[in-house]
Amino acid sequence: MEKYALLGYRLRHTMSPFIHRRLFDLSGKSPDYRVYDCPADGLSVVIPELMKTNGFNITIPHKEAVIPYLDGTDEHASRYRAVNTVDVKTRVGYNTDVTGFLKSLGQAGCPLRGKVLLAGLGGAGRMMACEAVKAGAELTVALRPESKEKGIDTLASLGIKNAKVIALEKMRPEYDVLLNATPVGMYPKIFDCPFTDEVIAGSKHVFDAIYNPLRTVLSLKASKYGVNHISGMAMLVYQAAAAHEIWYGAKFRDADLSRIIDDCNAEISKDFPVKSNIVLTGFMGSGKSSLGKLIAGEYAFGLTDTDSLIESKYGKISDIFASLGEKAFREKESEIALAVSEYRNSVIAAGGGLPLSSLNVQALKRNGIIVYLDTPFELCYKRIRGDFARPLASDGDRDRLLALYSARKAVYENCADITLDGSLSLPEMLKSIKEKLKNYLS
Repeated sequence: MEKYALLGYRLRHTMSPFIHRRLFDLSGKSPDYRVYDCPADGLSVVIPELMKTNGFNITIPHKEAVIPYLDGTDEHASRYRAVNTVDVKTRVGYNTDVTGFLKSLGQAGCPLRGKVLLAGLGGAGRMMACEAVKAGAELTVALRPESKEKGIDTLASLGIKNAKVIALEKMRPEYDVLLNATPVGMYPKIFDCPFTDEVIAGSKHVFDAIYNPLRTVLSLKASKYGVNHISGMAMLVYQAAAAHEIWYGAKFRDADLSRIIDDCNAEISKDFPVKSNIVLTGFMGSGKSSLGKLIAGEYAFGLTDTDSLIESKYGKISDIFASLGEKAFREKESEIALAVSEYRNSVIAAGGGLPLSSLNVQALKRNGIIVYLDTPFELCYKRIRGDFARPLASDGDRDRLLALYSARKAVYENCADITLDGSLSLPEMLKSIKEKLKNYLS
């Protein structure tokens, strides 16, 4: 039986086996394709076994480290100092990322010209830098301040003389094409974005090498500003197809590869789900709607209020309470909770009583991170007393509302993944949730 493999580290969320098996199926083959999850210091141990296969793919952190074990590299791998495919028969390393990159840009109608801003100078970043300069683009590379000097040396070693190197915070809205070759925005850092809103809005095309999640904050913001955006899934499939051409001379039709790209997008949503919703919980008047608007704007997420959804479908909540009672309202609330649990990339402001049902919480946690706004009672009471749109607060009975607040507080605390201080100002809460989301996901 023929054997092929993928070499990398922390490959739990890799799509490579799925893609390569589909490509082998198109070629009428059924070889063994294995994943070697190997840390940087273990390369010498696994290389002898990999050299017994028919060919293997390579990803981070081994793209450059593998070169000394080979007898040669192709033109692209030599130029970028990065190998992602090895033909064991010849012990030659290839870089097919360039094929995937250029073809995905071409398919999406993104010309690699004008002013190009590249974030990152790893293996993929070096390839993108070389190709941008080769195409005649005016290249600027944005790096972290501590990486700037190393970046200048890297560009010099690639023979790139006229590119600018700037710190990430020095970006300005003046670029035609944005290229993200960093892991910023990739699971688990799904709420990060390598470029500012101003830079994204001022561009014409955005290419994001990330494919997990399918919709990164970068792609969502590009969509928000009407900017053409390309995800990394097409590049991943096209570079894999190029590896098969090297290994055994395979040829694939564009239509077949397009179907694989679509299937990969569906597969990653199913098998590698990302909790991309932010669910805001808390007592009536805790500030969920106001904070929700800020968060949705920050991440270019959709914004949903469960009470508003109930009213759009069934009429005013006060009328439901009056005519059918609270039990009937809670049943409708659970129906809405189940529906919004299927959303992606959304901020969901949950009704104050929605978390009282463990089934509601369970549903919302499936795709969401639950954030509790721990707002002092007196502040909530000031906002809601005498609010006739809220059946449970319309009479303004402070003692009854305090008892309800106290009873629900433990429920909110128990279901929360993150707790925010609701007494802070809205800008302070936005800053706090951004920090807490990063810590929670890491």
